[in-house]
Amino acid sequence: MQLSIIIVNYNVKAFLQQALQSISTALFGIDAEIIVVDNNSVDGSLQMLKTHFPEVNVIANDENVGFARANNQALEIASGEYVWLLNPDTLVQEDTISKLLEYMDLNPSVGLCGCKILNADGSLQLACRRTFPTPWVAFTKLAGLARLFPNSKLFGKYNLTYLDPDLETPVDAISGSCMFARSEAVKTVGLLDESFFMYGEDLDWAFRFHVVGWDVRYTPVTSIVHYKGESSKFAGWDALGNFYKAMDIFARKHFRSAIWWPLHWMLRIGIFMRFIASIIARFGKDAWPILLDAGGILAVSALSVYGKFQTSDVFGPYGFITMVYLVVWLLAFQSVGLYKQYRFSLSRAIVA
Repeated sequence: MQLSIIIVNYNVKAFLQQALQSISTALFGIDAEIIVVDNNSVDGSLQMLKTHFPEVNVIANDENVGFARANNQALEIASGEYVWLLNPDTLVQEDTISKLLEYMDLNPSVGLCGCKILNADGSLQLACRRTFPTPWVAFTKLAGLARLFPNSKLFGKYNLTYLDPDLETPVDAISGSCMFARSEAVKTVGLLDESFFMYGEDLDWAFRFHVVGWDVRYTPVTSIVHYKGESSKFAGWDALGNFYKAMDIFARKHFRSAIWWPLHWMLRIGIFMRFIASIIARFGKDAWPILLDAGGILAVSALSVYGKFQTSDVFGPYGFITMVYLVVWLLAFQSVGLYKQYRFSLSRAIVA
């Protein structure tokens, strides 16, 4: 068998149906199997698969086991020479599969590749080619420098925005929404790391391909459309947290030497502060408990600085101490789950 196509579904029945229809057309003349792993969807996805795509091999989970674990379930039974991990909210062209198979056949050193990915409006989806989030690369991303200076090699490394998207490029990583892998390589690399529940497992997997000597490439020989983030819309309040937690896991896993630890902590603080900013931007007035907690912590820390140093300028020369105090407490609150749905502040935890 040439190819095993693996799709993890979570409450995106309509998108999944469209994706499978486009795949069916693109599979003409190709020996392939399709494996759909459903993470306990409640939108009728399983019935749709049974009715319209009886040829699809379905794994129905009793709970949402996460993206990595669900893909691993399918990888363990896949029999194709190649495996294609594809998101359900995608559309493929008629030549996409044949082009990717041809590309991999012609490039035996490539263990993992990804094609050009377009947004619904036809624009390039920047995540289709990436650099590993070293502390510097992550800092430029989190600080917004990558967006301000996309054509700069110094600041635009995260999504390689300074490179022509129509040129084949060796890359650190590709998008997890479209990962075309050689089964021989997967055997040496291993399955996805299940400590990543959602997001980050693609970066980690690509990193491990490099470690064992396989090339990872971005190729624009074909393209797909990705309606980015459809599944994560149903992931609840933890979706943002899972993204930034994944970045933190990756940093701790791969950048833990003595040389990296100061920058690593800068990265962790930056990730958390960006996480807070994202919640505020996304949920607006619903983020007030975090602001309330932060205000209380700042007030207490300011009083502590005043008591210790006898200065009213608590946010001047001692501002760093105040901010570290704030971050440490908010990290502690986050670590015990006080900012999850229904437990969105310290005050609620105390009342409960």
